Amino acid sequence: MQKGNWVAVLNPTPAGGSHTIDISTAKDRITIREILFGEVWFCSGQSNMVHQLDIHDVTYEKEIAAANNAEIRQFWVPDVANVDGPQADISGGYWKSAVGDDVRPFSAVAYFFALKLYEKYKVPVGIINSSVGGTPIEAWTSEEGLKNFPTHLAMIAENKNEEIFKKKTVQAPPAPRPEDAGLGSPAWYDPAYQPKGWRPINVPGYWEDQGLRDLNGVVWYRRTIELTEEMAKSNSRIHLGRIVDTDEVYVNGIKVGSTGYLYPQRRYRHVSQGTWKGRQQYDCNPCNQYKKAKEVLFPTNLICL
Repeated sequence: MQKGNWVAVLNPTPAGGSHTIDISTAKDRITIREILFGEVWFCSGQSNMVHQLDIHDVTYEKEIAAANNAEIRQFWVPDVANVDGPQADISGGYWKSAVGDDVRPFSAVAYFFALKLYEKYKVPVGIINSSVGGTPIEAWTSEEGLKNFPTHLAMIAENKNEEIFKKKTVQAPPAPRPEDAGLGSPAWYDPAYQPKGWRPINVPGYWEDQGLRDLNGVVWYRRTIELTEEMAKSNSRIHLGRIVDTDEVYVNGIKVGSTGYLYPQRRYRHVSQGTWKGRQQYDCNPCNQYKKAKEVLFPTNLICL
């Protein structure tokens, strides 16, 4: 008891709730509310398990809007590594119920798994989501589990040296964006700018497969569409796919959004000025710095709200 550690063992309890538990000593009293009894599942993995409903809010728009189940809950484990071994507790992390916008941070895979279980058994489901994108299986394996792999054991021993570990985990500053001639004068997103020498390109697709081999840099895309007078009265959202790596998007010369890394689906809103009917100009300048560039954009989905 000197460390304050204790365990309470409860009798088997029927699934459901919610319940309240009071914990008291001669000096203190703690009340824990909204407790459910049911199933708890540990959901772990790489980015496929990390991917949140919020990132896919177009695909799962109806499911997010319909989420209203306080008996499906997720505990999000913070992304904090520790090379000394398993920890008795963590700092941070939180429980959220699948109600309203609180469902948006849920792992999409884990949420639909929990929803299917709940619909079948009508038992509360808790998800413990401990996932880190890009991690190898060795990072989730105990030191004992790697005892037959000397190379990995040597790496573990090295990482236990605090100074070495700090040097390994220092994040390099982000690479500067390459010089972009399109942001000069005149800017290429300006409706008054008339491009010369531009050519058609197939999208979605790799620009490296279409004549721009080994290019790490910026390529400008432009597309024009016609808006009816009725469409021009509404605000709109532009739906693009993933873009490797970064991008900026302009509509009629006005910047409406940008994203700084490759994974999110691009979802940009812009406010119609009412007079924006007829020919509309959409410009995007993807910047690829590390990988084979696959620009998943245009045909653009323009959704009027």
